[in-house]
Formats: sequence, structure tokens, C-alpha cells
Amino acid sequence: MRKVEMPKKNRSNRNRNRKTRKNMKGGDNNAVAANAPSSATAAPAANNAATSGKLMGGKRKSRKLSPGAQAWRTHVMSTFKELRAKDRNATFSQALKAAGKTYRK
Repeated sequence: MRKVEMPKKNRSNRNRNRKTRKNMKGGDNNAVAANAPSSATAAPAANNAATSGKLMGGKRKSRKLSPGAQAWRTHVMSTFKELRAKDRNATFSQALKAAGKTYRK
């Protein structure tokens, strides 16, 4: 018997549907804002999340660097700060070239 392959779902559509289903479950501020009397001072619920400073998906983690990469980045940034102290028009590419000459692994 031949196996029939099902077409893969589009990931972006699946995520979009997941977000809308989550909003339909309730418990959001959207229902409160819809029932509240309309006034010029009331802000929509969607703007409240954006202005509160919180990211919608939670706090995102930064990428971990290896100790060698972290040492290189620190050296480049210190070199860049030294160049900027001497010349305010110094570019980051100039700092990379200078750091490459002075960096010792």
C-alpha cells in the first residue's frame, strides 16, 4: 500500500491561528475594553501591552558567547572607546582593524 503524504502546514499561518485562538479564550483586557464606556481617555487594550514596556512573547534570551568570543568583543569595544576618545569621527571598522593588530589569544 502506498503512503500518501499530507502537505505541510504553513508555520506562519499556524502561529497566527494560535495567537487568535489565545485571544478568543478570554481573560484578556480586550473584553474589558469592549464593555467599557467609550471615552477619549480610555486607551485600547492592544496599546496598553505595547506601552507597558513588556514584550509580547516574554523576555527574550540573548545568545551565549564562548569565552574567546566574549574576550574578543570586550577587546574590540575597549579599542573602539580609546579611538573615539582620541577622534570622535573614528569608525567601528577602524577599531576592528586596530584591535586585530593588538589582540593576543
